[in-house]
Amino acid sequence: MAAAAFSESVMYCSNQFGKPSSAKHGTIAKWHTSFGNVIVDTGSAFGQHYVNFQATSGSLVRAAATSGAAPPPIPEVKPVAPPIVPPPVPTQRSAKVLACVRTIESDLLKRPLSDWEGNRVAELCGGLLQMALGDDKIVIRLVKLEWSDSSDVVDAFRRAQDRWERDHNRFG
Repeated sequence: MAAAAFSESVMYCSNQFGKPSSAKHGTIAKWHTSFGNVIVDTGSAFGQHYVNFQATSGSLVRAAATSGAAPPPIPEVKPVAPPIVPPPVPTQRSAKVLACVRTIESDLLKRPLSDWEGNRVAELCGGLLQMALGDDKIVIRLVKLEWSDSSDVVDAFRRAQDRWERDHNRFG
């Protein structure tokens, strides 16, 4: 696999930059380009195979080659201020969705939902309520049926939604 990747890489670079300036035992290929050097090499050790690409900046290579000294230091990168993220806008939930969420919290979870869980459950509950034509008892019943096989409350709602779609699309 690595040999094929190396061969394809050499062909691609040769098409882009011309014949490589040096090729060593079929494992290293180098190109001198207008922007710097491109080197592709391959090898293996301990049963692991690799293809390595290297691209160097022309100015750094020329500076090091002409002076015989180390290349100039890389300029310091200044940190960027973190983006300003507005607080999330609270979503309006219908009375049926709120009742459904409260029932799940009290009957199944025995604890309040986290913000993330609450948002996901409310979204999934709204979808299930639309499918069940607004009958929250059907939604709760479906979630309770899936509860024992679910990894968490969001998974229970996803499974309930899948069950509804599977049962109601059977004849469709």
